[in-house]
Amino acid sequence: MIPNDLAMQIDRWLDDDLSQQDSLVLVESLKRTENAPEYLADRALLHTLLSQSIWSSPPEISKPLARRRFRVAKPILLVACALLVILGILSPWVSMPTVQASAERVLKRTLVANRPTSDRRYSVRVEYERQRSKPSMLSVRNGQFVQSFETAGRKLVWGKSPSGDIWFTIDGHSVAVFQEYEIPSALEEVCDLRTLDLRILIESLLKDYNFQRFEHSANRDTITAVPKSQAIHPRFNKVQMEIDPVSLLVHKVELDRAFQGRTLAKVSFELEEITTHEEDFYHWKSHVRSDAEVLELGARRGQRAELLRDFLQLIRSPNYR
Repeated sequence: MIPNDLAMQIDRWLDDDLSQQDSLVLVESLKRTENAPEYLADRALLHTLLSQSIWSSPPEISKPLARRRFRVAKPILLVACALLVILGILSPWVSMPTVQASAERVLKRTLVANRPTSDRRYSVRVEYERQRSKPSMLSVRNGQFVQSFETAGRKLVWGKSPSGDIWFTIDGHSVAVFQEYEIPSALEEVCDLRTLDLRILIESLLKDYNFQRFEHSANRDTITAVPKSQAIHPRFNKVQMEIDPVSLLVHKVELDRAFQGRTLAKVSFELEEITTHEEDFYHWKSHVRSDAEVLELGARRGQRAELLRDFLQLIRSPNYR
């Protein structure tokens, strides 16, 4: 049951007998009172049926009044439903198409505006087993990337060159280079976890994800997405993306990285700047000493494997997290 005074206020509102200020007070009361929204829906339906019943065959003398009363009563259900949406009772059903359409529209525009010639620099953090990493810096352009961070007094830099090779170096003394067809799975997993390819991510969102929320403001569009029920082995359990609605720059991405249905790690990318690097920036030669040893296919057996082992240990070291 709801209080009698609130029930009277609802009836007055349905009869268009409340001031604007009293209507706002009513909305707040409905939010706080259990079962009040359901009562409003029932009363709105009853008012509409009674109005139509009373005036279905009105006396001739009342025709002008009947027409006026019917015009007032007819939208009662629509107005009540709008109020229920505000209260959150119907919003999951009413808002979903709007959320989906709005998010898709913004993402498609962002995909077109994602110019492959611009360099974006992101601050990256990884949260793994409740331990959050120190930030690393990631520069990306058209599928290429360079990431750098410091841990345990060592500087690690790694990246993907224009040819698709993956390379990494520790302190610039030596560099290991793996061609695209020979990249070890452990190195691929690190790339997948800690780097950001906006084109691939947005295309995946449009194809395999439902959009839970879409929030629009003057300087940000925020989209929250979760995998569709039919998605097979989704990479992320949840994705949140913040986009400038004017420039369509992606300012922040938060990813819940999935493994066998559970969240393995939370990774965030926050835009620091837009810049223009030299063409050779994404090549390993720009990040090592001139006398650095280059470990490519054909290097002495085990050398690249040893450097990879050290590299992965440093990434996963407690000092880094």
